[in-house]
Amino acid sequence: MSKFYCTFILLIIFPFVANSQTHPFKYEHITEQNGLSHSCISCIIQDSKGFIWIGTENGLNKYDRYTMKEYIHEPGNPHSLSSNFIRALYQQPVDSGKVLWIGTIGGGLNKFDLELEKFTIYRHVPDDLTSLSHNDVQCIYKDRAGTMWIGTEGGGLNGFDRETGKFISYRHDSNDSNSISDNWIYAICEDQYGDLWLGHSRYGGLTKFDRQKGIFYHYNPTTTLNVI
Repeated sequence: MSKFYCTFILLIIFPFVANSQTHPFKYEHITEQNGLSHSCISCIIQDSKGFIWIGTENGLNKYDRYTMKEYIHEPGNPHSLSSNFIRALYQQPVDSGKVLWIGTIGGGLNKFDLELEKFTIYRHVPDDLTSLSHNDVQCIYKDRAGTMWIGTEGGGLNGFDRETGKFISYRHDSNDSNSISDNWIYAICEDQYGDLWLGHSRYGGLTKFDRQKGIFYHYNPTTTLNVI
């Protein structure tokens, strides 16, 4: 290797090395002593305004890198957070800075109006097939068509129409091999073909939901995936 080439490489690398020495990475440890409502954190997102939203086992936190604001359930206030045990946070790009969706354990789905600081609650209502299928919400996802999908812990999958506020639920049926494989859903994603992929807890494995056919395909450790 020529001296000129070696010198050229050093001139490129040196500024980055020098910068890393003068400006080392800084880690900040934030706990309940700094205003965090609970040290067990299940989800974090950042909105378009730069605010960091933190879901914990004891409330929702809004962090602006300087101060922490806490939102917790207030008994008797129907517009407060429905449950302090938070599992999922989701914000659509078009709603960034306006609406935050919150999945809770025991309190169903929450829609938080960030401007009014008002929570709208969607819960399971017995005998109402258009309500949320279960009050333990594990994941939230919106597909390209605009439908929101809610994965629950024990209640299967829910398709949510924001305009009507109604849900369509999909549950496991032991008598139907084309039904969803398990009612415990922890992850949702849409592929390029518009199919939904569901990650299950317990022994449900992986499921592909072909919405055009209305069929769920099951994958387990012995199944060969062929998604192309």
